[in-house]
Amino acid sequence: MDPRMFFSDVRNIETILKETDTITLVHPSKGKTIRLVGVVHIATPEYYQRVLSSLQKMDVVLYECIEDESKERKIPVDNPYQDLAQKMNDYLEEQVATSQHYGIDYLHLPANWNKADITLKEARSFLPHKPEHQDGKKEGEREEERIIDNMIGEFIAYINALKAVTKRRDEKLLSVLEEFEARGDVASIGVLYGNDHFKALEQSLVEKGYTRVNHETHLLIPKQYHERLIEMMMEERNER
Repeated sequence: MDPRMFFSDVRNIETILKETDTITLVHPSKGKTIRLVGVVHIATPEYYQRVLSSLQKMDVVLYECIEDESKERKIPVDNPYQDLAQKMNDYLEEQVATSQHYGIDYLHLPANWNKADITLKEARSFLPHKPEHQDGKKEGEREEERIIDNMIGEFIAYINALKAVTKRRDEKLLSVLEEFEARGDVASIGVLYGNDHFKALEQSLVEKGYTRVNHETHLLIPKQYHERLIEMMMEERNER
């Protein structure tokens, strides 16, 4: 398994330790059911089986995937979290976990599964272009201050870009969902997406007359492995 598969989750230890939601909503007059199933990039095989089981009886399943399903997730090789990702991935793979693209076979999805996400090209269009730093210093400006200002500016630009990508993905998901909801031959729709997208989506559905009728949570990694993961994160922070 490529250790980089888990990278987006090890940057924030809470992502691995938390639970994801499965939320079922119904529309009384339309007779429609929508099930929102949260998913992340790393969990146990049993977790992914529960996810798939909760979607099995849905007429249509909409899923997230910016990248091509057949390609591995990649990160910059000079990213400062690379070593930590390697350690945590090795530990989790040895003990209990697998990745989303192994837990769910995206190359052989059922015929009723439909991608509801933006393209990789579109996602990249939101990312800021790294500015060229000037070599010269302003009068009275310390070099350290200039470097810090550049780093802060780039960080803010990156965070704003991520927010823009999330907003565009939410819009895309809602658009595809509405298309299938309008079909007379579709009574139930499952949505397999990142948990963080559900707050805005559920709000939109409630405004359309849907009501939440069930809410379940699923733990990604058994609690007996949490302590070691936290230790790894703290060791990384202490070394910095």
